[in-house]
Amino acid sequence: MLKRIQQWRMFRKVKKHRDSKSLVMGVSWYRPEQWERLREISEDKEHFAMTYEASLLDSENKIKQLEAQGYRPMKVEVDVEEMLAWCSTQGLSVTPETRTKLTMTKLRELVNNGTVKPVQDTRETPTQILDENTINALFKKFSSPMVQSCTSDSDREMARGISRMLWMLLVSNMDSEKHMYNTLSEMFHNRHKDNRLVISLYFSKMKRALTRKEQLNLRRHYSDKENFRTIKDWDFVD
Repeated sequence: MLKRIQQWRMFRKVKKHRDSKSLVMGVSWYRPEQWERLREISEDKEHFAMTYEASLLDSENKIKQLEAQGYRPMKVEVDVEEMLAWCSTQGLSVTPETRTKLTMTKLRELVNNGTVKPVQDTRETPTQILDENTINALFKKFSSPMVQSCTSDSDREMARGISRMLWMLLVSNMDSEKHMYNTLSEMFHNRHKDNRLVISLYFSKMKRALTRKEQLNLRRHYSDKENFRTIKDWDFVD
């Protein structure tokens, strides 16, 4: 059973992770009209064989990975012609190393003059205000795949408790497979197979039960510190 002390420890761990995202990491951001030009001037042309749209998805995944590792990813807009000129003046080719070097140079400049801005999601910005009833309805939809298969009240309560733990990771954008496995292993020792089954259920059904917009609304809602504190008051399984 999930003990109250475990609930508190997990809340503190997630909160510490959220509050410690102070190490900035730059993510190169190119304009769509310059994508073909970028491929043309780069030595590793095969890296840009994907479409610009596919590259955006790749960048979003990179951002999630950086956040899961505790970094603060920052979008750094890079002008391709400016990059080519920068490399030429230093006698360098356009390679992964020089692109990274320029991105970090520009990031330092942005940080130093105070104009750096966090990466924003490129999809529709959610505007829905999440009240308690809305959150409860979303959680019910999220937890249903785990709860509905239970046959006893005690099993259903346990399933809701585990679902709340997974919910905390979801709304904190800390739901990478590795991070989830480590968290479950801390809560449930020597339950490798069961923990893997929980993770599989999470990605195949629970997370998919919520739309992308609903997930963004939840993350934006809980990005507020006061809203996030309400999670620790949920009735976890004792």
